[in-house]
Amino acid sequence: MAARRLTGGVRGAAVLFLLSFACTGSTEDAEVVNATVGATVQLQLSYSGEATGYTWTKGDERVAEWDFPLSVTYYDALKGRCDLNTSSGALTIRGLQQGDADSYRGEALVGNRYIVSNFHLHVFPEDALVTPAPCHDFQSTSFFSGANLNVQFLLFTTKNPKCGLLVNANTTNDVYIPNFNATLGTKILIHGFRVLGTKPSWIDDLTEALLRATDVNVVVVDWVSGSTAQYNSAVENMTSLGLQVTAFIRRLLALGASESSIHIIGVSLGAHVGGLVGHFFGGKLGRITGLDPAAYKFTKASTEERLDPGDALFVEAIHTDADNFGIRIPVGHIDYYINGGKDQPGCPPPRKFYSYLICDHMRAVSIYTSSLESACPLVGFPCSSYKNFTSGECLDCSGDLLQTCPRIGLTDRGGVPVGELRGQAQVFLMTSTTAPYCVFHSVVEIELHSPRSTSTIIEVSFIGENSRSAIQVKIPKDSPRGRGVIPHEEPLCQIRTVFLTLVVRSQLLSLWSNKSSKEVIEAAFCTEQLPAKPSGRMFCLSQNLTMTENIPVMRGLDATCA
Repeated sequence: MAARRLTGGVRGAAVLFLLSFACTGSTEDAEVVNATVGATVQLQLSYSGEATGYTWTKGDERVAEWDFPLSVTYYDALKGRCDLNTSSGALTIRGLQQGDADSYRGEALVGNRYIVSNFHLHVFPEDALVTPAPCHDFQSTSFFSGANLNVQFLLFTTKNPKCGLLVNANTTNDVYIPNFNATLGTKILIHGFRVLGTKPSWIDDLTEALLRATDVNVVVVDWVSGSTAQYNSAVENMTSLGLQVTAFIRRLLALGASESSIHIIGVSLGAHVGGLVGHFFGGKLGRITGLDPAAYKFTKASTEERLDPGDALFVEAIHTDADNFGIRIPVGHIDYYINGGKDQPGCPPPRKFYSYLICDHMRAVSIYTSSLESACPLVGFPCSSYKNFTSGECLDCSGDLLQTCPRIGLTDRGGVPVGELRGQAQVFLMTSTTAPYCVFHSVVEIELHSPRSTSTIIEVSFIGENSRSAIQVKIPKDSPRGRGVIPHEEPLCQIRTVFLTLVVRSQLLSLWSNKSSKEVIEAAFCTEQLPAKPSGRMFCLSQNLTMTENIPVMRGLDATCA
């Protein structure tokens, strides 16, 4: 990752996607160039030596000319849609129209000699040149050869959502990529370390979910060969991989895509590869989404060596395994800590060893994919810590760095206005055990009739038509009030029943105390679905509750829907 210091060299060495023909002499030697309406072509002169002037003509019309040391002169034939490179003589034509089809002649003045290149440009309707291409899938590799880097770029669009088209990142033999549409956004998926050298199981689901959600180009970066066997070797390959992805993006830019239209979605180690690529572009790419960015080798790394907010116009990260494989520190403009960023509900027990190891880590991918397919929002709440959030201290969308509750998914900047992205904001949310994972959050508040000399624990359970959820609310010693946030899969207005139980910390403790009677308390109960309204009014039960230890008290809830 120290190779980030080579950024200038990378940019200097970046080569535009060229259409290069070595043509000299008469029009009979002209090369045929086939392109489609809307595409970009670049016609490259072939000569040796140092040129002091260039002239380009289209049929009998002048297009552009340059004489050292003057500036380039453009004529009406293609004015505003072409560029002449004074270093190489290359003529770039953007936004091709069918009227651009013609014979083109380029001349380079070398010494006292003109060297000529001739082209016949044919411009066809969009998709006229697209022919069926074979579908490609991920490479397969073995444990023993998995450290050798070999990269494939597979393009998926709404025209080929299940058929990956292999794209050569460095070719200069054509002027377009079949099915690629430079006017659309481009999502680039980068996987992480592969233990067994197999295709990631989530790739197809995420690719298809993106294409169902919006009309985009999806490019899957296959570096299974290079990310398998040894984690340290995969980390060492990141710089080379980052340079190859950078070269690929530059080809897309040469075809007319904009930097801001590029969105990198990186998983685990792939998140930091995305950061490296973003760094090479000076933070001008549109967006980077890190799905549980890898921790090992990166937790103590500098911002030059890992994903950070400076790598794109908008950087976000979803944390689900911060106590194991995932990084715990914030790395984006917005960092979502799902269930506190660790120990995801519904993951298998330790006896299912491999699934247990990767479940929390891969939950970020599942949640992101689900956010694309479900109308149920996955909304985060700004707060200083998960403990404070679950304790009911962060009830609305106001935080030190945010005044909006961001939403996981494809919404621009997570729904946060540009002016609010002043720093790194941490947001928290809970989920259910299975897709679509989204839940509603409500604060519950219990106020004792009289403070107690010991802490009090009350279990609160919400019962809906098809769901049940529970939390424990702790009321500190000598305090009259306790709060907590409870997740529930149905809106609060559809929760029909609430159960409250005074919890005794230990049955054994009760036996030792030789109590002849059970504890009884009286308390009021209120609740409100988050984000809390500015009015601060909560729904409260009309009467206080009398609770006897370990005996549930049931009440109906009649909260109204907003």
